[in-house]
Amino acid sequence: MAVCSLYLGQLEEAIGVLESLTTPTDPATGRPILHDVIVANLAVLYEVESDGSAARKLRLLERLAAAPGETVSVSAIKLG
Repeated sequence: MAVCSLYLGQLEEAIGVLESLTTPTDPATGRPILHDVIVANLAVLYEVESDGSAARKLRLLERLAAAPGETVSVSAIKLG
């Protein structure tokens, strides 16, 4: 869905789709879907969106650090 949105030029919608996957919204488990590829793609979309991508990536890192369960490689966020 995020790829389709990006292809159609809807960057904000593409970011929203990936952010929703990395945010715990499932009431049954309360766990986000964490995968290095999803996080890396979200980080790239932040870079495409604006020069303020570093702040958004840090907030993403904070959200991922607080999430239970699976771990994601910090290198997927591409901070430096």
